[in-house]
Amino acid sequence: TFGQVLECWDREMREMVAIKVVRSVKKYREAAMLEVDVLQLLGKYDRSGSRCVQIRNWFDYRNHICIVFEMLGPSLYDFLRKNNYRPFPVDLVRELGRQLLESVACA
Repeated sequence: TFGQVLECWDREMREMVAIKVVRSVKKYREAAMLEVDVLQLLGKYDRSGSRCVQIRNWFDYRNHICIVFEMLGPSLYDFLRKNNYRPFPVDLVRELGRQLLESVACA
């Protein structure tokens, strides 16, 4: 599900988290809730948290679905933008592909 990701301070856990905010549009909300279900299911199978992004929580704020994740780093788009849209080095593409395949194999 597409959404705006914000870097936020979790006052309860005292750590930085990423919160993905999905717009208050029915089809986007439905897709976000499906994403929450899938992420929670993946979390059950990947207890070590080493293969899939870990959902921490989710909540509804003014009809926007907000999904709380562990903080990992910049998105691929942000990385590409900061790299002036130059192609990724082959080694990085290989590593990203390996990580994607491991995540798929997890499920």
